[in-house]
Amino acid sequence: MPSLPPPWISDLDLLRLIMRITGWPRARIDLRAWRRAIERERARVTRRRLGLRPLPPQDRAALAASGILLDLLASSEAQAVIALLWAGHSLAVELLDAQARALYNRMLTERGLDRDIRANIEGLRQYANEKAAPHGRAPCSGLDPAYALPADALAALNAATPEALAEWRDRLSAARRAPATRPHLLRRLRTEGAAARRAYPELDLCRPAPGPSRSVWPQPSPTVASEGDGEPERPPAPMRHP
Repeated sequence: MPSLPPPWISDLDLLRLIMRITGWPRARIDLRAWRRAIERERARVTRRRLGLRPLPPQDRAALAASGILLDLLASSEAQAVIALLWAGHSLAVELLDAQARALYNRMLTERGLDRDIRANIEGLRQYANEKAAPHGRAPCSGLDPAYALPADALAALNAATPEALAEWRDRLSAARRAPATRPHLLRRLRTEGAAARRAYPELDLCRPAPGPSRSVWPQPSPTVASEGDGEPERPPAPMRHP
């Protein structure tokens, strides 16, 4: 069986090859029909070589209709219509007023910010779960993905007490189902982390760290002197002389 011509063969070379094999004149050869037939035969040979079942035979009417549509779309007239429609689309975009353009740009920006916030919320929730484990977060081998999280938010989780860490974890989990609360929660977490970082500048709180959290934030309230049980002791009464 003769081999098929390569897919990258030029139209002129393919035309010469068909004329040499068939002996037909140039005016009788439909080059597009030949290319489609060659590609169908190439697909059939490939499926047989890979052990796949052959494709079911297609209806000749459907093949003829698809060929007509392909020829129509590739014609110069159809290309001119497509170019005209594309130019009309570009003109409509240019005619948008400033307010509509600003609204469109803001919507694109908000969608991008929402994707970033959602990724941060999910990453911080996973980080909080790891820090709240019985032995804390396990050491990460290789590049730690938590380095992509906001530094101040990491500082809040690294410095949190066990109670605060559990609360942040629950809030982050709830934010997965409440998109409107994500920006406020992330802002609050960053604020807490910045405050903890200022309170403990000697601690490296902004980087992902293994082990449990530091349990230093929120700072414990000043201890209040506890009262003794029962009545406080009274000073002894002065002795009275008779």
